[in-house]
Amino acid sequence: MQCFKFLKAWVDKDPLSLPFISGQTLVALMRNSEEQHLRKKAIELALKISTLNPKLASNVGILKALIDCLLDPNLKNIQVRQDFIIVTLLILISDPKTRVYFRS
Repeated sequence: MQCFKFLKAWVDKDPLSLPFISGQTLVALMRNSEEQHLRKKAIELALKISTLNPKLASNVGILKALIDCLLDPNLKNIQVRQDFIIVTLLILISDPKTRVYFRS
């Protein structure tokens, strides 16, 4: 849990300087099906990162992992609001500057 506090503070302070390895760690936690409480926190933080630093989100696979989360039936058990994921992805797709990150 301390890791999430640290990453959240970093994203709040300067999201463009977030290290690549931190994004990869977050994607690994998003795909973890055993630790549901960690997965929920990772998805919430990934939504924030994807809007503040879409280039990093694309490079580490956060955008793909968010799309995979929409298709995962297990997320209903941990009460992740799928509408937040959908709205975030639609915001990114609707902006021409961030739309390019969905092609890679």
